[in-house]
Amino acid sequence: MKRNTEKMKLVRDRIPEIIQKSGKIPEYEVITDERVFENLLNQKLTEEVKEYLASGNIEEVCDILEVLYAIMDIKKWDAGYVEDKRREKAQLNGSFERRVLLKKVWE
Repeated sequence: MKRNTEKMKLVRDRIPEIIQKSGKIPEYEVITDERVFENLLNQKLTEEVKEYLASGNIEEVCDILEVLYAIMDIKKWDAGYVEDKRREKAQLNGSFERRVLLKKVWE
């Protein structure tokens, strides 16, 4: 008797092919609803950030970036636009170069 492992998670495009090459049978669907896809990307981003926090591995940073690129794509934001916005925000508020830890704000 074959057993299945329920996954129900967004995966990279080639994962079904990789599963099939390993001798297993993937059951999957292609998401066509933009809002559903965006929600799944947000869930995936949370998952990947948690994995990075647990491991600190560069592979997890790469996964985070891949999800961010997919989010940028669905929102129709090109990388140049996002980089311009990042620079604007860094110009206004600074970046994290100086490693400032805010401890208190007195009023």
